[in-house]
Amino acid sequence: QHKDGKNARQIVEWIENEAFGDKPFFMTCGIHKPHGPFLAPDKYFDLYPQEKLQFKAPPEDFWDQAPKLAMTKRYEGFDFVFEQENDPLRREYMQAYHACITFIDAQIGLVLDAVKKNGHWEDTIIILTSDHGYQLGEHFMWGKVTLFEVCDRVPFVMRVPGTTTAGSRSEGL
Repeated sequence: QHKDGKNARQIVEWIENEAFGDKPFFMTCGIHKPHGPFLAPDKYFDLYPQEKLQFKAPPEDFWDQAPKLAMTKRYEGFDFVFEQENDPLRREYMQAYHACITFIDAQIGLVLDAVKKNGHWEDTIIILTSDHGYQLGEHFMWGKVTLFEVCDRVPFVMRVPGTTTAGSRSEGL
């Protein structure tokens, strides 16, 4: 729960104390979440009442037409049974996943706020990316390590002062 918050707060402390002096600097902030265990402060869980979560269950016959090589058995580690929807358990995991994502967003916000507050917004390149996506019951799969688009699509956000335009998009790398 606290590791990712500590990483972000350490970056904020370095920025606020200008640990780099007046020289150009490079910092990275590795955030472990939303990997298990799905822990975050309670206030983030409260934002996602289980009964209000919405999702579309996969078609029951999905694996009749999909290549079996695309399947992993990671669902077993989440206590799911293959091709059986378990609504209460799915909602529990979804709530925890979304709580962790929102907690991460707050930590990223702390770092961005420190960059702005300390006068480095116009001279700092910011890159935000992830190593993989995460399945929350899509295709009856859970977690990562599949080649379905939900796991392959990751954010790659860049802000380069004087170069990028807010809200612009690119389909290229």
